[in-house]
Amino acid sequence: MKTKQILQSILVLILITGLVEASTIGAVTPNNITISNNVVFELGILLSPSQNIGAAQVDISYDPAVLRLESVTIRNMFGATAFSNNGTKSAGKVSGIYSTALSGGSTGTAGVLATVKFYTLKKGTTSVTLSNLKVVKPDYTTDVSTITNGLVVVQYPAWDINEDGVTDITDLLIVASHYGEV
Repeated sequence: MKTKQILQSILVLILITGLVEASTIGAVTPNNITISNNVVFELGILLSPSQNIGAAQVDISYDPAVLRLESVTIRNMFGATAFSNNGTKSAGKVSGIYSTALSGGSTGTAGVLATVKFYTLKKGTTSVTLSNLKVVKPDYTTDVSTITNGLVVVQYPAWDINEDGVTDITDLLIVASHYGEV
């Protein structure tokens, strides 16, 4: 019991003295999604700053056997006139997605840095991983950041009985051949 009280007191002291720095959270949103095969869907890269920030960059990676990248679209987190780049694309990775406010602008409000559009290729599971997250404050110093990655589970629809990615007469034939069975 005494150990617990000591630890709580230390935690309170750390919080009061500011030794623990607040951080900007970068997250894939939604962070867990289950979706059918052969469909297009979007994920967002959400930033929740602990203080005003003027720029951010991030890389994103995924399994290219499960997902095909369709596009990356920078959103207006730093304003409509922000200088931005939707990244360099390679198999399973987009590097250097960034946006920066112009003329010393900044934001302290949570927002979507970019949306990433994917096409599901086959049944499977893939992490959608953020890395190299750098968040810059208006004084040109970097903010501490933490990351919440995403998970995408691709499934065939229940009516795609043979799981070939297509619902057709073959699936109906399989169901019909088992009609009346328990």
